[in-house]
Amino acid sequence: MISDKILALAVGKNPNYNDTIIRTRLGSVAGLIGIFLNLALTAFKATIGLVTGSLSVFADAMNNLTDTLSSIVSLVGIRMSAKAKDEDHPYGHGRIEYVATLIVSLGVIFVGASLFKSSIEGIINPKALKTNFIGLVVLILSIAVKYWMFIFYKKVGKKINSTTFIATSVDSLGDVLVTSLVLVSYILSKFLSFPIDAIGGAVVSVFILKSGYDLVKDTISDLVGRGPNEEFISAIDEIFSNRKYIQSTHDLQVYDFGHGNSFATIDVVVDRDSDIVSLHRIFTEIEHEVLDRFGILLTIHMDVDVVEGVEDKKLCRLLDEFCKIDEAAVSYHDPAVLKRDGRTHVLAHLVVDGEKIVSLEEEHAKIKKLQDFLDQDFKDSEYNIILDRHYAS
Repeated sequence: MISDKILALAVGKNPNYNDTIIRTRLGSVAGLIGIFLNLALTAFKATIGLVTGSLSVFADAMNNLTDTLSSIVSLVGIRMSAKAKDEDHPYGHGRIEYVATLIVSLGVIFVGASLFKSSIEGIINPKALKTNFIGLVVLILSIAVKYWMFIFYKKVGKKINSTTFIATSVDSLGDVLVTSLVLVSYILSKFLSFPIDAIGGAVVSVFILKSGYDLVKDTISDLVGRGPNEEFISAIDEIFSNRKYIQSTHDLQVYDFGHGNSFATIDVVVDRDSDIVSLHRIFTEIEHEVLDRFGILLTIHMDVDVVEGVEDKKLCRLLDEFCKIDEAAVSYHDPAVLKRDGRTHVLAHLVVDGEKIVSLEEEHAKIKKLQDFLDQDFKDSEYNIILDRHYAS
């Protein structure tokens, strides 16, 4: 296939797609191809749209123009994100790719809004439309090119694990559907009296707005920080299960700083009589397995399964009671009662149902409720209660 030949020319045979240089090179080639093809489609469609007065064709040309801008920013973003770490950016520049995608997404929304306005004006004040054979050929050719770009971008996105190119492939598939709609309205406008072309332009603009909204939503989620997916959580559970000395895990956190810069932390409960040297080796093996399989640098915090002090046992008893009577409380971990600076400090993580505790106000109220409950035995203590959310899904 053409796409396979392009990949081979760009990075050779059997490349390591996790290598930053290979990833950047392939992303750059894909971006340049996208720029060239989208510019060509924009020029052809804009010309046909202006000559025939077709709003839907011109709107589709503007859609390809936004795709061109998207390819340009993606190209710049993937190259800048590959910059090496420096003193001011010890976690690299990977998130620049997310920023670039956000810029493109906002531009897509602006263009979609402008085209929607023009299409509504065309519905209110319709104009005669001229159709010709060349216009039909250009639209059919556009559908074929965009479908190839969908296949190509999807393959590149999976090869280099790029959400940007995977999103671009979906956008290309959307363009196939949109241009097909434009083709139908272009043909039917010759036989119908009402402004189906302007209606088609409005529909196209809605697709553009929807695409921009989805891109903004996904990119903001990446920038804010997504939680670990189910596949990764299940894999981590499997890796830790049936290991000597290890009882359970909790507080898995993942921090994504872009491709090749992902970190994770996890708390591991171990037997009180564990051999520390053997345990250290087990942790090292697990960390390397996670790094090899997922490219994520894992740091393990050890908790010992032991509650020896009278105060600690009293705290555990109260936490057990609270989890039984409170409908949102699921479990708890890391309980401790410390004496420091002449004060008693009560520490614990309370795990709550994330579907029932959804706001900061509810979170603060739940912490206050637990503190009041603990006051029966730890009145006038300093509390450090941390809420962890559990989601059944």
